[in-house]
Amino acid sequence: MLTGVLTNDTVIGSFDGDRDRTLKARLTSPGAVGYWCTGGASETLPCDASSEQVTEFLDRVTSSAYHEVDRFLEERFVQPIDKAIDQMDLRQLLTAGNEYFGERVRALVATQFGVPLATIPQLDQETVERIARLVESNVRGPVRSMSRTLARRLKNILLGEMRRLLRESVRILLRQAVAAACVGVPVVTLAALMDQFRKLLEEEARRLVPVAVQSVLATLATAMLQEVAAAINAIEQAIESFFEAVLTVAEKVLMIIGAFIVAAAIFAFVVGVAILLAKAAAAAGVAGAVAAGAALVLVVLSRAIDTLMGSDGTEGGDTA
Repeated sequence: MLTGVLTNDTVIGSFDGDRDRTLKARLTSPGAVGYWCTGGASETLPCDASSEQVTEFLDRVTSSAYHEVDRFLEERFVQPIDKAIDQMDLRQLLTAGNEYFGERVRALVATQFGVPLATIPQLDQETVERIARLVESNVRGPVRSMSRTLARRLKNILLGEMRRLLRESVRILLRQAVAAACVGVPVVTLAALMDQFRKLLEEEARRLVPVAVQSVLATLATAMLQEVAAAINAIEQAIESFFEAVLTVAEKVLMIIGAFIVAAAIFAFVVGVAILLAKAAAAAGVAGAVAAGAALVLVVLSRAIDTLMGSDGTEGGDTA
């Protein structure tokens, strides 16, 4: 199964027990991988090396750099975002989401159902509280399930794109790391090179978070709308299955609006947490994270409304 996977000596990276030594791996026999540490000339690069020597050196350490990318993403983004998702509060998402997306969501719901915007309730604080009570009393399960599923789906899409972009940048970052590590010294060790690479990786991640969001914006928007549709279907089933008292049409509309607002807030929350983590900023809570990602999500909502309006040639009422 492992035949051909490690065709040559593969650099894993600096050995944790001694950063001046390098951990390597090689396929020693079918199904068996050998690991060992080395030091010396093979793990150093003279700063006056030729272009060919630099290329050969980087060829040996590229796999180690890929490993650093994966570890960096796991430690800096995956684990903190997962923790933040687990701590999301539904009421806080509604409140923060309404502040940034309430009017856009009203327009989106009006357009989707083909009704005048004036028939959709204004989303003042009292109405948001009413939505929160309706959701928590009647359909907390479906909305909570949508929230967690959507948040993790968005996280996976976003970080998958981040991983792709960072891996594409590895060789450029390694060459920049060589130049930085060679300042004032005649020889660069692998440990010194990887230290510089990690610093550059952090800077590159900070730059790439909004780039990654923009490049997968359509995918993120589709995921959001799919989860909202699933949540609305679950809301309708919950109402039909578990409640004898028929909710008014207005109450059903409010819960649908609530599902859209929560979804938009989660979208902004995941993006915002990623932006703040890339900047090494302190945790800002739900409101701060939503604020950090709000601008990009407003673009998505505006595009969704434009798409719906263009699909049937109507505007669903006044959107002023």
